[in-house]
Amino acid sequence: MRAARAFAADARARHAQPGTLGASMARGAAIGAVVALPVPLIGPLAGAMVGAGVAAFQKLTKD
Repeated sequence: MRAARAFAADARARHAQPGTLGASMARGAAIGAVVALPVPLIGPLAGAMVGAGVAAFQKLTKD
């Protein structure tokens, strides 16, 4: 039981970091999916991939 609580606390600590690459990519994917809905020929999946890519590029090239 103690190990399960430690694992849960560790998982919460990892997911609580808002400045990580994964958090930026998730935010970019969500924005890209919403923006791509009214645009013809671009679906939400493609918009999410582009949004995540842009967020990753910005995060990785930030100096």
